[in-house]
Parts: sequence; C-alpha cells; structure tokens
Amino acid sequence: MNMACPEPCFQAQSADECLLQLRMASTLSDVNSIGSAVETICEKEMSTESRRALSQIGTLNLFVIISGMCSFCSHRGLLKNYLELS
Repeated sequence: MNMACPEPCFQAQSADECLLQLRMASTLSDVNSIGSAVETICEKEMSTESRRALSQIGTLNLFVIISGMCSFCSHRGLLKNYLELS
C-alpha cells in the first residue's frame, strides 16, 4: 500500500505548486510504501536518508504506520497465546 501524499501537497496554493510537491515526494524512494516504512523503522541502524524521508511523510502516514505496527504486535501476541493453549 502506498503512502498518502505529504501535507504540503494538500496545502499547495496552485496546481503547479502541487505538482512540484508531488514530484518532491516521489523522490523519497526509501519509504514509498507502508511496508517499506515499517521495514525501515525496524532496522537496527537507520541511514540519514531514511531518517530524512521518514521525517517528511506527514502525520497521517505516521499514524497509519504506528497503527499497523500495534495491530501486528497485538495479533502476534494473541496468536502466541492461542498456540500455547492448544
């Protein structure tokens, strides 16, 4: 699943400015999907480029990433408990 456009895209004053923001957002190749963002966050050491890219993804994307990680951890714990009871 791809990331939502960063806030500057929605706050652009003109179509040209929006297009510029979209092009700038598409150059953040390290984190172009939710899955790649989670993988990047879970790395032992994050590169400077990855940190920069994650710092620009916006509040909505951060919320989606954290919600997904919490859901994964919750389901993993439930599955572990179920398998121990079986």
